[in-house]
Amino acid sequence: MSLFKVRIDLEYEIIPGSETRPPVVCDILKQEDHKIEITNYVGMDGVAGFLPFYKKLTQAEQEALSICSTTVPPEPKDATASGPCLVSITHNEEGKDAGLDFWFATGRPNPIKPYTKNIISR
Repeated sequence: MSLFKVRIDLEYEIIPGSETRPPVVCDILKQEDHKIEITNYVGMDGVAGFLPFYKKLTQAEQEALSICSTTVPPEPKDATASGPCLVSITHNEEGKDAGLDFWFATGRPNPIKPYTKNIISR
């Protein structure tokens, strides 16, 4: 298991592109008007054997696995999933580069085809 950072960059298309020229875009957005919803399917899983894996982790690692997840942690018995996160965008010091940085933790590999796990953002 390891922590990893995801960067989501946002741009607003001002003038559509064509076959001969790229679109004109802006990376400055009103923070109060834009949020990103993130659903994490990378950390938690419901495949057999997850509980022993989960119990060996520190509380901080368990929390990192469950950030923005719809999968309920196996412990405590009354645990609930945090569900998708609604996150505000940020800009750099110059007020540009709209987007966000978010940290996640990998869980166990997916043993079922197509062997992938996803993070959905919209």
